[in-house]
Amino acid sequence: MSWEASTLAGSHDVYFGTVLADVEAASRTSAKGVLASQGQTGTTFDPPGRLVYGQTYYWRIDEVAGNTIYKVRSGSSPPSRTDTPSSRWPPRPLPRR
Repeated sequence: MSWEASTLAGSHDVYFGTVLADVEAASRTSAKGVLASQGQTGTTFDPPGRLVYGQTYYWRIDEVAGNTIYKVRSGSSPPSRTDTPSSRWPPRPLPRR
């Protein structure tokens, strides 16, 4: 998958998994097994291995600007009605855990 970064982003954290609650709740300090890439500067992510046909996968991209993390994109594959760039702009920092 790929995305367009904001001008604020120094890096990105990518969360990817099969349990929506884990992808939504995970953080750098509580990865819940879904923090797939931390601090990457590129704007693409290729999930490791083969994906299972018919399985729904959930993803989240956080933008990191200095010490502030913004949750800006999330969705699922196959796509659902909840796939968004965040409906909030400008993004608000996530609380630290």
